[in-house]
Amino acid sequence: MLDHYKVEVSADFISTVTDSVLEAVVEWQNRPLERSYPVVYFDALRVKIRDEGSVRNKAVYSLMTLYPETGRWEF
Repeated sequence: MLDHYKVEVSADFISTVTDSVLEAVVEWQNRPLERSYPVVYFDALRVKIRDEGSVRNKAVYSLMTLYPETGRWEF
C-alpha cells in the first residue's frame, strides 16, 4: 500500500478491517439472486477539442443499458 497510496498500514489493521466486514460479505454472497440483471456498457471516445485557445484531448463518455426482460435499451 505504501507504493500505491503512500500510506503505511500494518497487517493487524488489515485483519481488523477484514474481520469487521466479513459477516456482511458472507451475507451478500449468500443473497438470493434476481432472475436477470441489466447489462451495462460504458465507453469513451477520445476527441480533440479546442478549449481556451488550445487543442486538448478529452473523453466523450457514453453509457448504454440493456434490460434483458424487456429487450429495451436506455442511453
